[in-house]
Amino acid sequence: MQTRESEAQAPSPAPAEHTNADVPPQVGQVLALQKSAGNAATGRMLQRWSVLPDWLPTPTDPLAGVFEAAMQTNRAMADRIEVPPYYRQKLIEYSEANPGDGLMLLPALLRGPKFYNGGWILDVQTGAKAMTLDTYIFVRGQLDLKTYIHELVHVTQYATVGRSGFLVSYLGLSAATVAKRFIMREPLNMMESSPHDTQAYNLADRFMAWWANNA
Repeated sequence: MQTRESEAQAPSPAPAEHTNADVPPQVGQVLALQKSAGNAATGRMLQRWSVLPDWLPTPTDPLAGVFEAAMQTNRAMADRIEVPPYYRQKLIEYSEANPGDGLMLLPALLRGPKFYNGGWILDVQTGAKAMTLDTYIFVRGQLDLKTYIHELVHVTQYATVGRSGFLVSYLGLSAATVAKRFIMREPLNMMESSPHDTQAYNLADRFMAWWANNA
């Protein structure tokens, strides 16, 4: 996650034209229910269902299905951003000059990350400039270069520890609590000094120091 206070001066792309993502039918049903009845009523109804859809929490992995639903519902209400080729070019150049950091950045590119402007995740995380959900990055406003680098570190972290492992470690919460907050669209309240965010901030700072001399 990149907070608003950590914005950097760098070229910023304009949001691309909105594209309608293919949303699973059950996710669409929840979206419609939330629109008509509100988040709290939706959460109560989900908790009363006797047979849970496969995308809701399970005892073995409370985040597995709810995470997928969160990604898809955010995509459905966000606008796709096309990342400037310049960003990718500088990432590759930096990785060649700094292979240690390249081990965190290049795998993210191979995962095919996609950037979006908006999404409800940013409505509940009011202090965040961006939030990454696996390979989907949701940005508030324009995408600057430092945010691009910062969030790609998170993309690799997700691949390393898994979706549930990343969020539990990142937020300092139980998987069940994270799942509940996703369903209810409540703030996630990232823990202070998250090692994942510290790593992303430090790498992005090193990148920007290098970029100042290699723009």
